[in-house]
Amino acid sequence: MAGLYICLLFRFSKMLYYLPNLLTLTRILTTPFLVVFIFQKNKIAFIILLLFAALTDFLDGYTARKFNAISKNGVIFDAVADKILIISVLTGMLMTGYFGIYFLFLLLLRDIVVVIGACILFLSSFNTSLISSVQHSWASKIVTFLQFVTIISIILGIGSFYFLTATVLFGIWASISYIIFGVKLIREKNNL
Repeated sequence: MAGLYICLLFRFSKMLYYLPNLLTLTRILTTPFLVVFIFQKNKIAFIILLLFAALTDFLDGYTARKFNAISKNGVIFDAVADKILIISVLTGMLMTGYFGIYFLFLLLLRDIVVVIGACILFLSSFNTSLISSVQHSWASKIVTFLQFVTIISIILGIGSFYFLTATVLFGIWASISYIIFGVKLIREKNNL
């Protein structure tokens, strides 16, 4: 009986290791439904599903830290899932007239800087774990949270200017911190 208990415990601990990536995959799988709800103007379903997606974004990082299941691929997968969800939702909102192209650019400012910077660092033969560490700064977490809040405020039509302003300001702060981090990495590499 003790052997069965140990075997089940081992299997459960292995499942917990993959839980963060399953949560991240769930976030990606919600994306098409979110876009459909935007086009259907189904605000309630959209907001409920977006809140669920935001919860999976929080829980994947939490479970990865809690169960010591952080992996380089998981960190990159999480960042890619965020980009897929945010860009898809914002593009759907743009196409259905929730805002103009300039809003899209402002809301994606930080993401644009991160992608360009990651490409530059990758092409400079940097280790991908260094690149992925940029993704998980507090600035990045705050901007992602504010992007979710801004999207909901635009859908509901309340306070979107204030949330957009906060998102843009934190996006600029995050972008500057990413640029400083990237320049520092390049300088350290050139000094070696």
